[in-house]
Amino acid sequence: MSEEALSGPDENAAGEDKKNRRLTDAEWAQIVESYELGIKGVGELADEFGVSRQNLSQRFKTHGIKRGSRAHEVQAAVQQAATNQAAAAAARAETFAAKRAAWIEETRLQGYQMVRNATLIAAKLVGDTVKSNASMASIDDDLKAIRRFQLTLIEGIDARLNKILRADETVDENELPELPLVDLTAEDIVRHHQDIGALDDETDIDALLKSVDQDLTGMVSS
Repeated sequence: MSEEALSGPDENAAGEDKKNRRLTDAEWAQIVESYELGIKGVGELADEFGVSRQNLSQRFKTHGIKRGSRAHEVQAAVQQAATNQAAAAAARAETFAAKRAAWIEETRLQGYQMVRNATLIAAKLVGDTVKSNASMASIDDDLKAIRRFQLTLIEGIDARLNKILRADETVDENELPELPLVDLTAEDIVRHHQDIGALDDETDIDALLKSVDQDLTGMVSS
């Protein structure tokens, strides 16, 4: 017996099941939404809900349902999500920027205090050793331990300041260079316009300057 003969009845039965299967209202609503939003096509929906493609396509035509007719809603939702995400990111960046200066100053103060305390511990150790007339070699290991502790503190402070808070990228307004303001004469202005090509090289500069001076004098006197 051929393979076609063996599989024929089963395939026909499956086709009849799909042809006769009735969709629930909830299933139909889900199918319509997916189709109108352009998310899935007739074939995908037919296979997913166990109905025939022909019947599903005919039902779409009967109800005037078109694929992608509401695709703009998906696009609008995606755009809104992107806008919300960008706004949230901007808000987080603004919050971080506002707090970063305070965090930088706090880290500097705390770091200075911790390193200073380690230095005071070393100084007290040396002072006590001198007072007791003990050998400095007897505290050599302790001093090395304090030195390692200081280096660990400095490395941690530097990492927090420059690698996390990026304090080296901040600009102190007090350190900004001052921009000198210079009053330009009429001649300076005319020469500038000639240099940038706004005036021809053959322009009579003296006559133009005289005209400018006259205009300025008239404005002042009026």
